[in-house]
Amino acid sequence: MKRVMLVILVGILLCVSAIAQDKSNVTSKSPPQLVRFVAPAYPRKANDARMTGTVIVRISVGKNGQVTKVDLVSGHPFFAAAVLDALKQWSFVASQQEYSFEVICRFDFYENNGCSTDEKPLTVETRVSAELPTEVMVQNPVRCVVVNTSAVEQRAQSGSNDYVSVEYEIDGKAAVCSDFGVELRLNGKAIKPKLVGQSFKVPRSFKKPFSAWSDTDKVDIVLTCNGDRFVFPRQRPAFVKAGDWRLGKAGPLYALEQYGWTHEFDRGVWLGYLIFEGEPGVVTFVSEPNPPAGIINALQQEQANASGQHARDVAYELAVFQVDYQDNRDYLLGVLNRCLLRPKESSEDDECNRDLVAFVTNLYWRGDSSLLSPLFQLANTRRDVIGDVGRFYADVLDSRSKAAIDLLGSLTDRQQTLVCGLAYNDDLNSNAPKLHRVQMALREEHNGVAARCLNALRE
Repeated sequence: MKRVMLVILVGILLCVSAIAQDKSNVTSKSPPQLVRFVAPAYPRKANDARMTGTVIVRISVGKNGQVTKVDLVSGHPFFAAAVLDALKQWSFVASQQEYSFEVICRFDFYENNGCSTDEKPLTVETRVSAELPTEVMVQNPVRCVVVNTSAVEQRAQSGSNDYVSVEYEIDGKAAVCSDFGVELRLNGKAIKPKLVGQSFKVPRSFKKPFSAWSDTDKVDIVLTCNGDRFVFPRQRPAFVKAGDWRLGKAGPLYALEQYGWTHEFDRGVWLGYLIFEGEPGVVTFVSEPNPPAGIINALQQEQANASGQHARDVAYELAVFQVDYQDNRDYLLGVLNRCLLRPKESSEDDECNRDLVAFVTNLYWRGDSSLLSPLFQLANTRRDVIGDVGRFYADVLDSRSKAAIDLLGSLTDRQQTLVCGLAYNDDLNSNAPKLHRVQMALREEHNGVAARCLNALRE
């Protein structure tokens, strides 16, 4: 096996490939030789939330050395997508055998003596060592966190460690929180905890070991900040314990960039979120129905002189806020069509990146059903523009199968096959329950469109 040392700028990842040969296909115990390696990136939303996690996938390699399938075995969805995307790009030396083995990817941080701020960035090498293809280690420094020192001092003055400190941020940046308030409703019973500045004392009712709580025990967490009331219903009571919480509001651009598609964001114009920092991987969301005061006027003034990526982003935000919706929606579709017409060898363009399709699909989920037709018609091999639109196709086939099948019937046979093929490659091939639901819906149709789509899902 080849021992290599690489230096790349990615998030921290410990990735150990455990070879578990499929005896029906493989007679040799030696793993295939990796010729193309792509490291999974540390998801930004997980990095910002200081989340760690483990993902296990099973990778299948054909005789030609290409990865034929990557199935998710277990792992948090924040990390799973990054692992699946990376491993699909691996390739191996061709052989007379097919291989199937598990890859275990661990995301973690290491302590660093330095600290970085927006004014003084920290420059540190990210070191990647590998014993290909079975072991990979990537190390990156832990991000420093700006602490609300007043809250820490207030907790210290209280003489107790039984406090939860709540940091407030807007679009990931620390913000002032005035008129801070907390209310807890444990199994329907209202509890008003003692406040000390921007912290609150953990009520006696919550001081139980984790094992003492049942699955039916729930707490509604209500936080107030700057006149905004955030309600996070049906949380686990065990999360209410001494430590730090991060409360925040995410605008349209930040919400999609950090958290992707969420049902809560589709129902509001801003996304409220709460991160329990003592529980890695736990982020809960609520819909925020109204944009902050003054933002619409500011965006309209910006739009008058905006161009390129900035004009695209402003049009999307205003469409989310239902301001001149039809004009801004049509502007986004026009940009999308222009991007698809560009020569494939065109230089990189921030306006024509994957965010563009994410904006349009988000408007569809917000209720603009007329966008389904142009979104299906853009099925293309231009990955630089369409990104992983196949996940959108898979979601529509799964949740709105009748509408999807009817619309497929208006496309050419080639387009039908391309839509269903993208749905399979980008999503369904690694989600067996979802694939089964889509296949069942297609089999109930008994027509050529459904049959063609089923064939594409088997390829």
